[in-house]
Amino acid sequence: MKTTKLKLLGCGLASLLLIGCGTTRTTTDSKGPTGTQDSVVTAGVDPRDLARIASEMLESLRTKGTLDPRDKKPVLLGISRFRNDTGLHDRELNMEALVGQIRADLTRDGKVEIEPFYRVGGKPEDQVAYDLWRRKNFLENRPERDPDFTLSGTVLQHRARQGNKTEITYTFQLRLISMATSSQVWEDSREVTKLSKRPIF
Repeated sequence: MKTTKLKLLGCGLASLLLIGCGTTRTTTDSKGPTGTQDSVVTAGVDPRDLARIASEMLESLRTKGTLDPRDKKPVLLGISRFRNDTGLHDRELNMEALVGQIRADLTRDGKVEIEPFYRVGGKPEDQVAYDLWRRKNFLENRPERDPDFTLSGTVLQHRARQGNKTEITYTFQLRLISMATSSQVWEDSREVTKLSKRPIF
């Protein structure tokens, strides 16, 4: 009987040790859409974060009215560089998805046109189409229209640790430059904060 109890006790302790040695991660977004904590599945930036950030920042840009049409012509916007200055890899922070969300949102009402074959990291999105477009402009002696504005962005990361908790804040910054004045005419930023926890034993 004693032997059986000892075996059961040993199994229980082994189970606890196995659970304690494993790493579990609970992450929360402490600045969710409603200002309350929303459970998330990653300590990185997920598609929901990107969609919310793009929507909020572009609403701020629309409110300013800088991209309203001039002389009944849509504003031509050039998408400049979007820089990932975090510790996340491209697959963890999809800048293409963020730019795509911005493009779709801005062109939905027809007030803004995006410069053809915008460049990410200095390369055209469609190299073949871009080369043909440049060749056609050259043969027809047709000048290329310069964008009225350029939009660029940066994502920054800050970590703060206390005990078994790590708070990770991602700061998204967008900037709009006027080509007519070469000056910055709008800027906005949003933060996404994640909380990562590890067991204390």
